[in-house]
Amino acid sequence: MCRFRTYFLNILPIFALFCSSAVSELELPNKLAFRSPGINPNSSLLPFDILWEFPLGTWVENIAITKDGDALVNLLTSPEVYLVPTCPPHKPILIATIPGVIGLLGITQVGVDVFYVVAGNFTLTSSGPGSYSVWKIDLRGVAPSAAKASKVVDIPQGIFLNGLTVLNPVKGILLIADSGAGVIWSLDVNSKKVAIAINDTTMAPTEGRIAIGINGFRIVGNELFYTNTNRFSFNKVSIDLETGTATGRGVALATNPDFAPDDFTIDFQQNAWVASNAGNQLTLLPGALNPSTTSVPIKIVAGTRDSTTVAGLTAAQFGTTAKDLKRGSLYVTTTGGLLQYIHRNWTTGGTLSRVDLRPYLVP
Repeated sequence: MCRFRTYFLNILPIFALFCSSAVSELELPNKLAFRSPGINPNSSLLPFDILWEFPLGTWVENIAITKDGDALVNLLTSPEVYLVPTCPPHKPILIATIPGVIGLLGITQVGVDVFYVVAGNFTLTSSGPGSYSVWKIDLRGVAPSAAKASKVVDIPQGIFLNGLTVLNPVKGILLIADSGAGVIWSLDVNSKKVAIAINDTTMAPTEGRIAIGINGFRIVGNELFYTNTNRFSFNKVSIDLETGTATGRGVALATNPDFAPDDFTIDFQQNAWVASNAGNQLTLLPGALNPSTTSVPIKIVAGTRDSTTVAGLTAAQFGTTAKDLKRGSLYVTTTGGLLQYIHRNWTTGGTLSRVDLRPYLVP
């Protein structure tokens, strides 16, 4: 039953990919899980279900969901991509190792079973400027262990390439967040052309030990929504869907010094579900994409700052199986804890975990 799909659910993601230039992931099934009328403000913290824990010192950085509903995760502490089944048993399958770099960052899907990842030499003491590249991982028609990895392009001008999303899946145009430079690069995967698409002050990092400005981002309609980790903010800017360039100025929608935003995903009701790395928490920004006030509220949904089991949330994606849709399942990746990395006193490895949001929504 875990693998059950209707024909309708199978074709929806494919239809969405080729009928909209602003689909950043195979997101349409994610939206089907959230047709209830609103958020229940009285919900208590939700539990995490740890599907797989990697060894101590393993930082799981990002996630994409495959057409079969499994999780494709990449590591920051080694240049590896794993397929982790979302149904038992959850044992990871190594599908790609990228040579010549320390680790991997953003991941996105540009068609069924075709993924792109950012590779580079980021550490907690150096952003690894000049080390970044984008790679293609092709799972079409092969077993996961036989996936084909090929370099698309080196981007030596990148300071700290991080988040990755799709601007135009038909033309093969990606957008890449440079957390160190505070800009967004555009990449045509066919011509290999790389250019700065957006340079806005709301994307810039601040001075400090780790300069991380713009981090995760998503395109909805003609607006690009993004987090800025150093500035504790969730923001938006209008863009041209052909070029990815800004057509207005960036605007902060939510800012709070207790908010430590990393990557995020969205649902059908225009809520943002944000992974809070330093805070070890999953946070909800209700109505963030269409706020009714000048400041979007921030609500903690799951996790605690002192957690020693699920620590350092980095990214989130909704599941797409029939069971996922029924549960409102959100899959999250974790680092094992940011402070634990700084002090090297890990209590847990990075994980792929699941939190079921259905109880959190009004029936």
